[in-house]
Amino acid sequence: MIPPPPVVVERDLEAPPGAVFAALTEPARLDRWFFTVHEVWPGPGGRYRIEWHSAGDAARNHSRYGAYLDFEPPHRLAFEWQGPQLECIPATRVSITLDELPGSRTHFLLVHDRWPEGWDELRGNHLEGWNFYADSLARYLAGAEDVRGKRFGQVVRS
Repeated sequence: MIPPPPVVVERDLEAPPGAVFAALTEPARLDRWFFTVHEVWPGPGGRYRIEWHSAGDAARNHSRYGAYLDFEPPHRLAFEWQGPQLECIPATRVSITLDELPGSRTHFLLVHDRWPEGWDELRGNHLEGWNFYADSLARYLAGAEDVRGKRFGQVVRS
């Protein structure tokens, strides 16, 4: 049986790998481009818990949590992707690779895999979400406007 395809998102970012890695692992930086609340204990064997809060509909609030599976600053990061709304499926895995490009830039590659059979809609939702947040990361690194609140009604901490 062939497993479902992974979600794959790529961007070329206007920052060196060290700055991108910091934006992926430090709560104060995560707050500027990703979910609403971030509790992270990065490193080998570390864990994280993140929360997304809606500005207008508490029923849309959700959280994700898991363990770090790979932690190789500033080039590789992998973690489990679990949450109360996802407990009916095994943990999926998010792997992020950061390759240095000329001009202090970074190629960002996110692969979200280990999807169970029959969860195509959830995979599609995650493809949309990861694309949005990859763009949000790019905007943060470039010092551009944060559109999380406008686009998704997300509570954004300043």
